[in-house]
Amino acid sequence: MKNTTWKYPRIFALAVMAPLALLAVENTPKMCDRTAAPTPESYTWDFSGEASRLLEDLEFRARNVAFHSDRLVSYARRPLDLSYETQASELTQAKEHINAMGEILCRLQRIAYVTDPWQREAIYDVLPAAQTLARSTEEAIELLNEKRSSGYMPLYEESVADMYAEGKRIAETVDASVALADARERMSELREEAGA
Repeated sequence: MKNTTWKYPRIFALAVMAPLALLAVENTPKMCDRTAAPTPESYTWDFSGEASRLLEDLEFRARNVAFHSDRLVSYARRPLDLSYETQASELTQAKEHINAMGEILCRLQRIAYVTDPWQREAIYDVLPAAQTLARSTEEAIELLNEKRSSGYMPLYEESVADMYAEGKRIAETVDASVALADARERMSELREEAGA
């Protein structure tokens, strides 16, 4: 069986401990482990409920990424007005949410086969945007390090704009999936009431 688990770059070491500290990106991909053995709790666990909570957290974190990325876009437009440290701090906050999103998506992929169909669809709908978000963030970190010595860089602005767009896309996709599921459930309830 082919492992279709999402592999995302694990971004780390975004530290602003000293003026000379550089942002760094780990080059080895983090892989979701889908081969973990079931536990006794696995047989009675509410996977649909867990998936709903994880999707809610994913949406929250994606909105935070969009917020921080939007600020980075405005910072990139006035490169001489803000320090490297200010931009690195904002990028750090976005990166922390992105790493948490990666962990959430790994868990969602592990349990996708036992979730509700709408949840499974939402999980797989956000994966391409999450992969693009991780790549854009990795690129933004590398470019911010270069920008530190070379001033304005249009590619940096483009990378953080992509981060904003993908973060927003993920949040909107999850929100729309939840709204659609709620509407379907309400329609089903109304049909039952009308038939009773």
